[in-house]
Amino acid sequence: MALRFTLRQLEYLVAVGHAGSVTLAAERMNVSAPSISTALAQLEAELGLPLFIRKHTQGMIVTPSGREIIREAISTLAAARTLAELSGQLRGTVTGTLNLGCLLTFAQILVPQLRRGFVEVHKDLIFHQTETHQAALIKGLHEGTLDVALTYDLALPTDLMFINLGALPPFVNLPADHPLAQRDSVSMADLAGYPMVLLDLPYSTDYFLSLFEKAGVNPQIVERSSDMEVVRSLVANGFGFSISNFRPISNVAADGRKLVFLPISGPVQPMQIGLLYRKGAGTSLTIQAFIDHAKTHLQAVLPSLILRVKRGADLGMGLGVHHKKPRPAKLRIKAAVPKVHSGAWVDRRTVLVRLPSAGVSMVTTSPKWWVNPCPGPLRSCTGENIVPQYSMKPSGYW
Repeated sequence: MALRFTLRQLEYLVAVGHAGSVTLAAERMNVSAPSISTALAQLEAELGLPLFIRKHTQGMIVTPSGREIIREAISTLAAARTLAELSGQLRGTVTGTLNLGCLLTFAQILVPQLRRGFVEVHKDLIFHQTETHQAALIKGLHEGTLDVALTYDLALPTDLMFINLGALPPFVNLPADHPLAQRDSVSMADLAGYPMVLLDLPYSTDYFLSLFEKAGVNPQIVERSSDMEVVRSLVANGFGFSISNFRPISNVAADGRKLVFLPISGPVQPMQIGLLYRKGAGTSLTIQAFIDHAKTHLQAVLPSLILRVKRGADLGMGLGVHHKKPRPAKLRIKAAVPKVHSGAWVDRRTVLVRLPSAGVSMVTTSPKWWVNPCPGPLRSCTGENIVPQYSMKPSGYW
């Protein structure tokens, strides 16, 4: 009996099998949940097998038969991509489907521009992107659901190829009123004395903690989150500092509060950003074309996103974060001097004015007789420690 099913149905099957729910798979594939549910029901009817156990509280549980079908579906989809790429190579064009994975921490900053530049050139290509953590990216490459991943050199398996595109040294995120925020840079030892908000993702956590271990200090972790925006907002609201490698364009957290970014001084290991893919996949015309495009794009963009230690320079790098050396304070003094009555004879005397609260002594010239109001004549000023009878006080600093 001839079976009738589509590659799209197989893609939905694999997506739901990995996500564990129709809703999450629909979000990742940018389609409606009812479309996926309908496609799965049709596939189960065509195969005559239950592929999932549907439980409201636990989502979609793959049956033993479903696991076998998903394994073969992955191979079938890979063969279909190979066929599409082969036809494109024979025509000398980039076609078929490209499945790109990217780390959550910088997907929103890098991928949109990177993708736009590629699909504008290769209009026949179907482009899918997935944002997730490092462990899921590696799993996707092994299972064939991803063709290439934009990621860091964290716990890389030996059976995958990594093309290094640049080094991203770590930097610290601080709230604007943090005691260290006015410095040009900080050391790991400096940070150890303050509470930390940890970006808690597989493999990334080990990297951040290793920075403290190599410096011989221990961090004071008070909060953890796997969401970079949540980490930034916690930092901006004063819960602690955080460490990152990929600097955002904006120095404002999601709730509008400002952040300060400072480079970390001393010997700290940077992360390497690059492209990860299966061995042999680089022979694909589509994947090779994307690798070439990504190299050109990222090597032009990355230098502007790196925060380096610089002496005597503005480290804001276009973000509006300025760390200038403080100027000596100037004291501005207002003297409440009453108006002298018109026509009145005025005898001006030189007096010594002292402002104990500001630690200031100065000499000024003032009238002897004041008409309105009349505090009385000024004393003769020939000695020390004479205070005038009108008030003078600091009005502020700038």
